Amino acid sequence: MSCKCITFYKFYEANIKYDCSIVTFIYLYYYLVQMARTYSRNLEDLAHSVGNAQYNITAECIGKVANNISKKALNTHSIKPEDIANHLYKAKSSMDSAWEICKDKMEGECAKHPTQIVGYAGTIDTLARYLTKLPDYKFKKFINYLGQDILRQADADFNRNRRRKKLASHLYKVSNSLLEAGNLL
Repeated sequence: MSCKCITFYKFYEANIKYDCSIVTFIYLYYYLVQMARTYSRNLEDLAHSVGNAQYNITAECIGKVANNISKKALNTHSIKPEDIANHLYKAKSSMDSAWEICKDKMEGECAKHPTQIVGYAGTIDTLARYLTKLPDYKFKKFINYLGQDILRQADADFNRNRRRKKLASHLYKVSNSLLEAGNLL
């Protein structure tokens, strides 16, 4: 039995090449399954981490999830995934607008929002694939948690004399689009 070489691109942000015996393959499979289980138990924490990241990262994640759902809709010829994807595209567009408003303040060293998704070591593409492969009820939970987290941020920007009404209006649009997408599931 010959040993095949498997390349995992961007596995933890690096190209790692494995000369794969069956034992190595089983170990990698087990590790990836464990990683998926960790996030399936903590969807609320993951949603909070995605929502709390810099807005351009959150927008990219939402956009990639929408792209994956759009592809699924094309393959199944179903209207429901297409509608969900459309709401997610609206959320991404509004989040991009929010990023444009405050990117100068978010990019500095004293930025409040982290420059990555805290607690997640993989790429955004991998995360988007993981999220779109969740069962509908878990994906709905994630989308609703994310929508509620963005709503909390919008309320904070609107209240407390922060004078960030324009930013808050974009975040309210993001939250509304996410919650509408969740209601379709």
